[in-house]
Amino acid sequence: MTAYYHDIEDKLANERKYDDAKAYKKLLDRIRKDRLIDYLSNRGVLPSYSFPLATVEMRLPLKFTDAHLRLQRDLQYAISEFAPGSEIVADKRIWKSGGLEFFRDSPQRHDYKLCSTCNHLEMASDPGVPVMKTECPKCKEPYGMSASGRYVKPDGFRATSDSGKPAGQYVNRPFNTMRSALLLKTEPNLEELGNLIQYGYSRDGELFFVNEGESGRGFRVCMQCGTHVTKKDAKRCTGYYRGVKCESQQLETIRLGHIVPTDTLHLRLRSSANVNVSPHDRVFWNSLLYALLHGASRALQIERQDISGLLYPVSNDSGGWESSIVLYDTVPGGAGHVRDIKDHFTEVVREAYEIVSSCQCDESTSCVRCLRDYNNQYVYGDLRRGYIVSYLEALLADLENSSDVQAGWVRVSAVNRPSWLSQRITHAEHEVWIAATSFGSKTSEGLRESWVDTFRELVKRDVCVNLLLCEIPKPTAESREDLSLARHLQSLLDERPGKFTVVQINRLPDTQILIDPGHHRERAVRLDEVDFDLTMARRGYSLASSTSPHIVQDVLGVMSRLKEKGRIINPSELNAPASTTVYNVRRTTGKRESDIAPITEFFAQPVTTMTIHDPYLIDRERLFSRVSAYIDLAKAGGALEHVVIRTDDANRRGGSLKEQTKAKESLEQRYADIRIDLIRKGAEHDRWIEVTRANGERARMWIGRGLDFIRSDGTVESTFIVVEDPVGS
Repeated sequence: MTAYYHDIEDKLANERKYDDAKAYKKLLDRIRKDRLIDYLSNRGVLPSYSFPLATVEMRLPLKFTDAHLRLQRDLQYAISEFAPGSEIVADKRIWKSGGLEFFRDSPQRHDYKLCSTCNHLEMASDPGVPVMKTECPKCKEPYGMSASGRYVKPDGFRATSDSGKPAGQYVNRPFNTMRSALLLKTEPNLEELGNLIQYGYSRDGELFFVNEGESGRGFRVCMQCGTHVTKKDAKRCTGYYRGVKCESQQLETIRLGHIVPTDTLHLRLRSSANVNVSPHDRVFWNSLLYALLHGASRALQIERQDISGLLYPVSNDSGGWESSIVLYDTVPGGAGHVRDIKDHFTEVVREAYEIVSSCQCDESTSCVRCLRDYNNQYVYGDLRRGYIVSYLEALLADLENSSDVQAGWVRVSAVNRPSWLSQRITHAEHEVWIAATSFGSKTSEGLRESWVDTFRELVKRDVCVNLLLCEIPKPTAESREDLSLARHLQSLLDERPGKFTVVQINRLPDTQILIDPGHHRERAVRLDEVDFDLTMARRGYSLASSTSPHIVQDVLGVMSRLKEKGRIINPSELNAPASTTVYNVRRTTGKRESDIAPITEFFAQPVTTMTIHDPYLIDRERLFSRVSAYIDLAKAGGALEHVVIRTDDANRRGGSLKEQTKAKESLEQRYADIRIDLIRKGAEHDRWIEVTRANGERARMWIGRGLDFIRSDGTVESTFIVVEDPVGS
């Protein structure tokens, strides 16, 4: 091959076509320097996960040519990161791109039009030929000024002469407009996959990537030497070309583009009776796109940077257009990843659904644990996981079509089912219906808050809670758990009448959970539990969920009839027995003596042993500061010998085990004459203190909100205090 180009160079020189001869000489030099692996990988023959991609280099100033530093990037990313005006940090120095490198004396210009409405791409047939169309053939919208552009494919970049200064805290990264679109030679044949989606795999896809410059205005570049001209009114270039000052007037505004051949997977969505697909909603489509990408990455163990996707407009049966999703390998020529996605699409959808349905960020946005990543920063505002949960759920139900799941329902595959269910209920906005056999005080495994706390937060946000129970807690002294539960329910009924309702029913419905019926996030959930007690303690049970409006309305009808036939519980039915004393504490802006009177009276007699039970003593503020106040009260009688603190493991509650341990050590240092034991073993929800007095009597006190109902700023949160004194009387 080198001999072939050498003969052409000699022939052109003999014909005195010196510029063309020099161009071939440059090409010949480049071929001689290139490695075979580079050449093959540039053309997609070898995959990028094993061999280098089509890389380009940012040439450094001459004074740094001896440095062991080469700034190289794949061209797809280099047109963004090495674009003129951009700064990068390498080797603790700042390098600023000052222009482009061209191996040809006259780089080819390609015209294109990229519709800002539907993302349809029109590319000129040959270099220098304009695109004559004035409106988009897909969406029929007129092409605006921002849709038209001219791009060049740079062979490299060069740093400014003053680059190489020590890096500071900030670098300049202009907000350049990066866009991508699909070039199709032929539309792929689409196959039916269930009732909601069609898909087609193609080996001859091409992706067009373009950097349109800051705010889409392009880059003003000297086409003679490649220098980036920053002065708006400049008529001549002020750079250097082949060692001499360039005063060329060939200043043009261009974009930086690159076309990559790759495998593509095309996905077309359909609406159904249970779910509606908006044809043009970019929030929905972008959110779904990145959910599928992250789902594929996790389900198939594909590196996230090896796959990507974009929105592609297609014509519909009504003569209009709608969006579709195209997934592609970022490896030139393709690495087979999207074929794997096609072959395991149900697993990909299941993982995507798990990601968006179980993340703990706000459903109206997203985070790096669900939809966001480094490469999609430009659409962060469009990524909202809550927008696609219902569609993915319906799609998964359709794809699985399991014999043990009725139509319109999808099996919940979450590893932590209590957490999944808790999140669905916690994020309710209007109304929640829960039917259960009983209502326990234990916190479900994997949850940070008890159901009591969850209900309290819901009614605080004006969400109506209807709790249908087969068994109502009996407030008797013999059952401290029922006594506590009854008091919790009574306080909720007293504080928010009309928002919190408890009804005794005689049987459980087939579907036990209903969330926001009649609203856009409506959902029904059912369990295969015969006795559902909300703690969901039995392992191996399954959950099924539906967002079908018809199913939700049917379930609402069943729940409403159960409520009508059931017995509504009045707060007075949950009164504590005569052997106990109940104190109600209202929220105040400052501490009052009456607020702490029950506590000081509780510790009035000498105490020898005290047990503190609170699952939320997970940090220094709660474990050291709050507990210290109660130890001081207990030791005031001069008889305290032993303190037992029963709480939960800090890691389980989202805290730090190290901080929790240090707080316990601080207590031991402060009360060196008192034995202090810390037991971290799945403490139940209730917060209570039990003391053994010097006379042998035992007394116990339950505090609804826990030890810190008196805040560090002196304010008092509303709670209740139940005192049994003495125990067992």
